[in-house]
Amino acid sequence: SSRLESGISYTEAAGGMMDAVEVVDVVLVRRAHAGAWARRLASALAGHEVEVGRHCPTCGSSEHGRAVVPGRPDVFVSLAYSGTRAVVALARVRVGVDVEPVGAADEAALRAAGVESDTDPTRAWVAHEATTKLAGTGLRHRAAPAVVHHLDAPGALLVAVATAVPVTVRLREEAGAPDDAATA
Repeated sequence: SSRLESGISYTEAAGGMMDAVEVVDVVLVRRAHAGAWARRLASALAGHEVEVGRHCPTCGSSEHGRAVVPGRPDVFVSLAYSGTRAVVALARVRVGVDVEPVGAADEAALRAAGVESDTDPTRAWVAHEATTKLAGTGLRHRAAPAVVHHLDAPGALLVAVATAVPVTVRLREEAGAPDDAATA
């Protein structure tokens, strides 16, 4: 389970805190600014200007698939959208993220997707999406084992962040485009 303290979520295991040496930055933004924030955050982590593209591991297409930073196998990006909002997750470890309004999923939708859970349907759904993004398999496949953090975000949104290793998650909200992004 996770809890949010001062913007940082910690995963507990075996009654104690797991050592988290990696950090996942998660930024809640307007959907229209998600690409600009992904580039800004990836460039900051890489130490120089980079682009964020797409890659489908199944067919090799760059038109769809997971977000990637070409030439930087040490920079991982994941994006998710819900209505006019988006979340951008960035880390030095593979990461998957999802966001949905609180109460958006129901038991019937979970069963239809083959997801079994005894928890809140929306928590189960965002965890499922985040773990399939982590695995890169898409929603048609089983999710990989993962460390999952659930975060309550502004606007009655629920965010799930999935990684293969313990991490510290930092969540923040940005109202506009990055300072260096062109605005429409």
